[in-house]
Amino acid sequence: MKRKKSGLTQEAVAEKLGVSRQTISKWETDETLPDICQSKRMAQLYHVTLDELIDFDIDVKEIEQLIEKTSEETQAKIDWTAAWGKKYPILVQYQNEVHTSDYAARLTELLDSLRNDYIFISFSNGSGSPVHADAWTGLTAPHSSQHCSGQRKSLTERHC
Repeated sequence: MKRKKSGLTQEAVAEKLGVSRQTISKWETDETLPDICQSKRMAQLYHVTLDELIDFDIDVKEIEQLIEKTSEETQAKIDWTAAWGKKYPILVQYQNEVHTSDYAARLTELLDSLRNDYIFISFSNGSGSPVHADAWTGLTAPHSSQHCSGQRKSLTERHC
């Protein structure tokens, strides 16, 4: 609970927001909801963003920190499909219902065909985002004024 993590009592929060302690209790038990102005003030009080305040399903930052602290050896032991399958059962069901090996073989063929037919290069458009372009044509990055010559480029070449 964000209030407790901030070291505040319901009474202290109520006083700072100009509401009753019972109102704070009702917000915390999802009996009622604060309006957007009160939510913004609460987020500032708890030193979190408004997005973090209303993210009542999971605390993403806590999960990310836990994963970062977990060793690679331990992470390798986790059955991620089963873990996420508890929340999203389709992840477990599709393996029994869909012959994924048929699709994997076909996708591998298609990717190999693309690699043989086209050589793609990757370069930056200045925004830090890579732009992929067909190396056989006059290369103009989408939404960019950068232009590369029509020379065939190697897969490892990064700049025009």
